[in-house]
Amino acid sequence: MIYSKNLFKSNLLLFFFLPIFLWAQNASVEVQIDLQNTTDDQVAVSVQNPAFKTDIVQYKIPKIIPGTYSISDFGKYIASFRAYDRKDNLLPVTKVGDNVWEIEQAKKLTKISYLVNDTYDMEDQHDIFSPGGSNILADQNFMLNLHAFVGYFEGFSEVPYNLTVLHPESLYGSTATIDADNSPTKDVFKYDRYFTVTDNPILYSKADTLSFKVNNIKVELAVYSPNDLHNAEELREPMMKMMQAQKKFLGDVNTTDIYSILLYFSQTTPDDAQGFGALEHHNATVVVLPEAMEGERLISTMVDVVSHEFFHILTPLSVHSEEIHFFDFNEPKMSQHLWMYEGVTEYFANLFQVQEGLITEQDFYDRMMDKLYNSLNYNDTLSFTEMSARILEDPYKDHYPNVYEKGAIIGMCIDLIIRDKSQSQRGILDVMKELSARYGAQKPFKDDALLEEFTALSYPEVGDFFNRYVKGNAQIPYNEFLDLAGVSFVNKEVPGGFFLDGNMPYIGVSELDNISLFFLPNATQNKGLKAMGVEPGDILKSVNGVSYNIQNVYDLVIASESWEAGQDITVQVLRNQEELNLTSKIELPMVEITVLEAETLTADDPKVQIRKAWLGLE
Repeated sequence: MIYSKNLFKSNLLLFFFLPIFLWAQNASVEVQIDLQNTTDDQVAVSVQNPAFKTDIVQYKIPKIIPGTYSISDFGKYIASFRAYDRKDNLLPVTKVGDNVWEIEQAKKLTKISYLVNDTYDMEDQHDIFSPGGSNILADQNFMLNLHAFVGYFEGFSEVPYNLTVLHPESLYGSTATIDADNSPTKDVFKYDRYFTVTDNPILYSKADTLSFKVNNIKVELAVYSPNDLHNAEELREPMMKMMQAQKKFLGDVNTTDIYSILLYFSQTTPDDAQGFGALEHHNATVVVLPEAMEGERLISTMVDVVSHEFFHILTPLSVHSEEIHFFDFNEPKMSQHLWMYEGVTEYFANLFQVQEGLITEQDFYDRMMDKLYNSLNYNDTLSFTEMSARILEDPYKDHYPNVYEKGAIIGMCIDLIIRDKSQSQRGILDVMKELSARYGAQKPFKDDALLEEFTALSYPEVGDFFNRYVKGNAQIPYNEFLDLAGVSFVNKEVPGGFFLDGNMPYIGVSELDNISLFFLPNATQNKGLKAMGVEPGDILKSVNGVSYNIQNVYDLVIASESWEAGQDITVQVLRNQEELNLTSKIELPMVEITVLEAETLTADDPKVQIRKAWLGLE
């Protein structure tokens, strides 16, 4: 045997640190959330901590959460924070900023407790995105985005968490995590670390759930509709059809055995959720929509919203940087790659629909054109990687919505480059699958190395695109990339909106009562409104006998989208204190717009082959 001083030193270090390692492994955080005894619209939380070996410890509630890319400061909704020793004596606590509590005599600490206020009740007072917020409605509904209820002790975010939720027997908790307790009033959930806690939202409400299989993934849908206007069953078929198409599009990509869709319908009153959309998690998504949304619009919105969130299982949930994997909830370092996390995801959420026959080829072109048009509302020469890395700062944070617009177009351009260079044999999805196989949920990539690695898996031309248009600030010559598939820009006349045309409104809200609608000075520039005989300043009372104001203006806009030329219409207005009934035939307002259209080419043209492979056409 060869004696080694290094071996002896290593064994000595192992012997020295082994007790600390075992202690850390055995440590856990025990949390209880009491939904049975709410007081003043607050929920009580108690947290039993592992033993600490320091005199001071900090407990933190997230300042920011993954997927939102904006400051939330959930600590602002915490009240009556207390720290106790084993004899229930209070320990000194100092609140440090909005989200951090510093506890003295930490070696004696055994438990903390506090009350949590929800965010839905005060949506006009903050910028928290509703699908990432919380709701507390005793005996009716609790939206538990757990980052709003549970925090972490500094240095202990990687230890296991055991969560006990006490709830009314009448409420069922829908979540992707298995309940380890069969009590009708107590649920027990086990998580391997704090990130997993925040990654598993729970919706408590009257049971309205269903499940279905998509290949080997169990999909669960839970719905809360306060006035019972909607239920899970009405969404079964469209959700199943959509997710089966997604799974077919993704192929062998599979990162979860269970996927939960938690759908919260808001009454859109001042004390209810106002921000509509969804927030992704590894095996779940929280969706918030207005309860007044009906029929085909509800289904199409759910398809668009949920498909986007489900595609996040590819990125960033499977392909992500160290900044996301080791996310710092209070002092985050942001990744450079929102073009991929959100942009490519949004692109896939549209591409799969045309490839799987859920929308038409022209529908897809129209969607991409809308995104291109919307992207022009932002600085088109801003470096996307710089914007992403500094998304929490001014002026970059105002450009975040562009990740869903230009970000998706960036994904489309990269797809077209790859399809052109591979003679239609590969696309951006193939590269993303290779990255997913190389990394996966538990292995992050180096943020600075991704673009080079992506280029190595594709073509040098993709690297040139990154350098010029993603890292660089050059404007993308979209026509050059679309031409690879024989798609071009065309000007044409199409019907416009009666009350809202793109970003151009023709009605406003009266300052006299903040509820009545009136026609703006540009109303007579709208051919359809002019034909009705309305004049600027007219106060809108009703259309075809239906009264309208700011509270149901959304319904008015939606209804007008189905109006057809030649139909009879009666618009009641108040003009100079006199009520008038304006009766006429509907004339559609026509506007000239730029659209994307496929060029007519011979069947053997290489561009046609690229187009067919790109959009899954026969």
